Amino acid sequence: MEYAFGFGRLSEKGDFWLGNNKTYALTSQKRYKLRIEMTYFDYVSHPGTYVAEYSTFQLEDASNLFRLKIGGYNGTAGDSMYNTPESFGKLNGKAFGTYDRDSGKCAYDYGGGWWWDSCYYGALNNRYGNDDACQKTWQCITWGTVHKDDPIKTTVMKLIPL
Repeated sequence: MEYAFGFGRLSEKGDFWLGNNKTYALTSQKRYKLRIEMTYFDYVSHPGTYVAEYSTFQLEDASNLFRLKIGGYNGTAGDSMYNTPESFGKLNGKAFGTYDRDSGKCAYDYGGGWWWDSCYYGALNNRYGNDDACQKTWQCITWGTVHKDDPIKTTVMKLIPL
């Protein structure tokens, strides 16, 4: 329920999710691109900010489980959402899964709501952390096309009007 309505405060550090209802309302009225910015805990192996932009980003409404429409990747992070190099992570057309509405148990097992295909390949709402358990089980925030074994320290998702 909290992913539908959103949580956190944008003005404060920490978790913030605009809410799938609001995101649907925005993306159903106008075209937006999605820009994702990520930094890693291991700055030596992964220096700087990695960026993934998608020229197509839209959510369907709650009755359609906030199904994702995404495509047109460009950036430095690699595409972990639409056209991944492995069979994982093809999220276009996937419904948003949460603890209470997740047919594959990814949200329950990996710690957050997301458009699930593979439970860990490109999941920005997984559990935050950098401990051994997180790294060995991929139960942390990951973006598989940069390095799926290393947890991400910060992520920002921005909707940009076209």
